[in-house]
Amino acid sequence: MKIESLHLELKGWIGKVSGQSTRREVESMFGEPDDVACVTKKSPRGELALYEGVEFHFDGGRPESRLVLVYEEQIVDHKVVTKLAIPFAN
Repeated sequence: MKIESLHLELKGWIGKVSGQSTRREVESMFGEPDDVACVTKKSPRGELALYEGVEFHFDGGRPESRLVLVYEEQIVDHKVVTKLAIPFAN
């Protein structure tokens, strides 16, 4: 199975993302992330941006870094399970 793009509604905005989407493009659609993770000296803005519980994973922390995964978890019967995991091939 190959998923080429994904339409999302977050923060009251509807946006289309794909493996060609950059961090800059995602931030222009949804604004500044609620949180970031995987912060290093090489990636000071983080390689993961969190919007309303949805994780956007990038191939680096630069504005031109490409989107590689959209991921969301939920709690079911006191267990954390994957709700959504959409990988993109670049």
